[in-house]
Amino acid sequence: MIKFKEFLAEKYLQSNHAPLYHFTDLHNLENIVKTGKLSKKDFDSPTWSATRDTPLKPDHDTRVSLTRNKNLNFGNHGVRITLDGEDMRSRHKLHPYADRSMASKSDRDVPVSTKGESRSEAEEVSTRAIHLKKVKHKIEVRPHIMDELHKRIKHHSDDLEKAKALHKEISSPNFKWNPDRHAHHFGIDVEKNREHVKDKPNWVPGRMHERVAGRIQNNTEQIDNYKNILNHIHGVRDD
Repeated sequence: MIKFKEFLAEKYLQSNHAPLYHFTDLHNLENIVKTGKLSKKDFDSPTWSATRDTPLKPDHDTRVSLTRNKNLNFGNHGVRITLDGEDMRSRHKLHPYADRSMASKSDRDVPVSTKGESRSEAEEVSTRAIHLKKVKHKIEVRPHIMDELHKRIKHHSDDLEKAKALHKEISSPNFKWNPDRHAHHFGIDVEKNREHVKDKPNWVPGRMHERVAGRIQNNTEQIDNYKNILNHIHGVRDD
C-alpha cells in the first residue's frame, strides 16, 4: 500500500508536470502573436493570494492568469493556450490566487475570505510576462474563431483588389474624377460631391494617391497579420 507521504509527493509531481492553460479571445490573440508573449497590464483591482489574504505585487504591473482546468473559459473566449508545466515552473514563480470575479461590485478590493466565497485550487498567476519562445506551448481555437479569421482575410483581400484597381485607374494620365464611381472610395457623400464637381470640373480629393496607397498597405498588413495568426494555431477544437 502506498504511504501517505509518497501519495503527497506523487500528487505534487503530477501538479508540477501538469500543463497550464491561458484563455483569451481573438482580439488579444492578435497582440500575443505580434509580441510573442502573454502579458496583461490593464487591470483595476489587485490579484489576491489564495494562501494569504493579501494582494500579490506584480513586476512592472503585469499579471497573467493561468489555470489547470483545460475547459474553464474555452467556450466563452474561443482561444486556449496550453503551456508546458515544467517549463513554466522552472522559469516563472507562480502564485496560487483567489478568483474574485464574483465579489461584490461595490467593494471589489475586499479579500475573498471576508466575502465568504470559495477559492479555486486550479488558479495560478504569473507576475511576469510569459515569453512563448521560451516555453513549449500550443494554441487551439474554437471553430468560430477560425471562421472569423478566414472571413477577415477574405474581407481585406477583396478590398485590396479594389484598392489596386483604383490605384491603377487614378494613375492613368486620362483619369477624370467621377463622383458616382469614385466618391464612395474616399468616404465622400456622392450627392454633395456632384454639386462640388459642377463648379470645379477638375477637382480631385486631396492626397488622393497617398490615401489609396495607404489603403493598399493597410489591407496587405492585415492579411499578413491574420495569416501569421493562422500559422501559430495548432488545432481547431469543438470540445
